[in-house]
Amino acid sequence: MELLTQGDVAANAYQKGRKLEELIAYLFNKIPGVKLYKSNVVNSANSEEVDVAFFNNKQKRGLPFLEYLLLVDVKIGPRLLVPRMCVSL
Repeated sequence: MELLTQGDVAANAYQKGRKLEELIAYLFNKIPGVKLYKSNVVNSANSEEVDVAFFNNKQKRGLPFLEYLLLVDVKIGPRLLVPRMCVSL
């Protein structure tokens, strides 16, 4: 809950986004077989960034129905912190 509070009182959207990324990393790391791979990953053309990437080894008690790489893009709305999850590759 501390990360939620820190995100709520953050001074700007950038700081709110970083706190939300930390919260997402913390929560996904609690899922069996899912581990943080990288944060703030930029593609080779330097044109796109993924906020948080996880490796999913598809454990039965975890997320076996999803792909091996889970990409999470965090978007901050004017009223809400809303994570948008994109699963690809």
